[in-house]
Amino acid sequence: MRIIPFLILTLSFMGLTSSIAQNINSNQSVEYYSLIKRYETLSSNYNNCDLISFGETDSGEPLRLFLINSSGEFYPEDIHNKAVILVQNGIHSGESCGIDASIEWAEELLTSQNLPENVVIGIIPAYNIGGMKNRGCCSRANQNGPAEHGFRGNARNLDLNRDYIKADSKNAFAFYRLFHWLQPELFVDTHTSNGADYQYTMTLLSTRKERLDAHLGNYLEAKITPYIYQNYDSLTPYVNVFGTTPNKGIKAFNDMTRFSTGYAALFNCIGFTTEAHMWKSFEARKNATSKFLKLLTQFVDENSTELKENKRIADSEYAREFEYINLALDTTKKEELTFLSYAPEYHFSEILGKEQVYYNRNKKETIKIDYYNTYVKVSQVHVPNYFVVKGAWKEVITRLKANEIELTMITGDTTIYGTGMYISHYENGTKPYEGHYLHQKVTARDSAISMDFSTGDYLVSTQQKGWRYILNVLQPESDDSFFAWNFYDEVVQQKEWYSAYVFEPYAQKMLDEDVMLKMQYDAKLESDPQFKSGKYRLYWLYTQSPFYEKEHNRLPILKLY
Repeated sequence: MRIIPFLILTLSFMGLTSSIAQNINSNQSVEYYSLIKRYETLSSNYNNCDLISFGETDSGEPLRLFLINSSGEFYPEDIHNKAVILVQNGIHSGESCGIDASIEWAEELLTSQNLPENVVIGIIPAYNIGGMKNRGCCSRANQNGPAEHGFRGNARNLDLNRDYIKADSKNAFAFYRLFHWLQPELFVDTHTSNGADYQYTMTLLSTRKERLDAHLGNYLEAKITPYIYQNYDSLTPYVNVFGTTPNKGIKAFNDMTRFSTGYAALFNCIGFTTEAHMWKSFEARKNATSKFLKLLTQFVDENSTELKENKRIADSEYAREFEYINLALDTTKKEELTFLSYAPEYHFSEILGKEQVYYNRNKKETIKIDYYNTYVKVSQVHVPNYFVVKGAWKEVITRLKANEIELTMITGDTTIYGTGMYISHYENGTKPYEGHYLHQKVTARDSAISMDFSTGDYLVSTQQKGWRYILNVLQPESDDSFFAWNFYDEVVQQKEWYSAYVFEPYAQKMLDEDVMLKMQYDAKLESDPQFKSGKYRLYWLYTQSPFYEKEHNRLPILKLY
């Protein structure tokens, strides 16, 4: 008689523990070595996939690429017969929904053999391997699971999504090799968001259309983006708030070239960043990421010929006479966006000593908000036919070569006449940013000069496929130029100086003997506030003298038109 209740209790307990186990499993993200083992198993068991290594990362582990091709061909000439999607996971390893979504998607595709015919799928299992191995429960304070996850910083504590131009990490150089070997038409970087709360599980940002070649930008805006939003239920643009909450409007994200999609655009690759909402369950975020990957693959499979042709045209069009190198948000243009919100409420915080916003998930709202989705091109430059670059700055040459920029070495000593660039102004913060004191608001003036070059210096033609990259890294006003990232800081520090008691008599002689100089000096006495300082007046005269070093503020780069 007592056995039946015992069996019932046992079965009930078994059902409960099974349910608990399912809940725990749904909140687990795969750890690094298990992840790689699963990709290795697929590569061993199926002929239409391959796992390839592209060089060491800061963690000591290689950066790997998993390829899926229905034809089972993996030489570059075979891959490029089809359109290519590259999916990058775990650049911020705590944002792990893409890591798990991609391996499960790959397993599903290969076990079912339901492979797209016109697409090659490339998956980076985990980009930030060091961060993924730095596993714990709690580095993502705003995130709802998984139970354990990786860390944002890589093995040397770099945020790799700020490293595509400065390339301080081995990861970046391994990525360069992978990216230029694969030459994808489309790139997807999977993330989990931070920020406001709302009903959506998935938000999306894409390469700014203004940053792309016109053929690609128009195709993105007219065809790819509408297809995605029409076929993905409950999707909204990345929630980049204008005020405190989305209710006050959102603005499109400016994916500068330090970021993954901005970098990819320099080489005519359309990029997307998926941002699954941090407060939804890990299972929901993973499924939402998988849904996007499947939808984008479907689009590419149906439109591969168009995609490839647009990229071919973009790759064949080289630099124009004038080009813009930066973007700025146009706050005069906005559109109305239907947005699925939670009602924001404000409560007084004793800790903060003021009102703090919270979101009431029991009060769902469908509201209209302003969406600012237009950027204007700014910082126009006259594009030279060639840049001439000093080889002594080896960090610059190394990065140009790593990005497959064609360089022609100068042999022998020579003097070249062209246009030099002098730094006029820059600003930077008081704290380092990703290992650098990033220069901002840079201005430079062009000047006709001669410059000496020798063996080991290089001519860099802008009439090549990577011309946008060349322009963005060598033109100092670019937001992510090599100058902005401190590669040329040596030139803004003077190496020689003077003693006032020695130079002042010479300066007076300059004024006495040079009528034009005296007129300039007198005009500045009237108009330049800095001339109230005698010390500055003497320094200005020093800059007009033959003693002033011509290298000061001059980049070791010459432009040839």
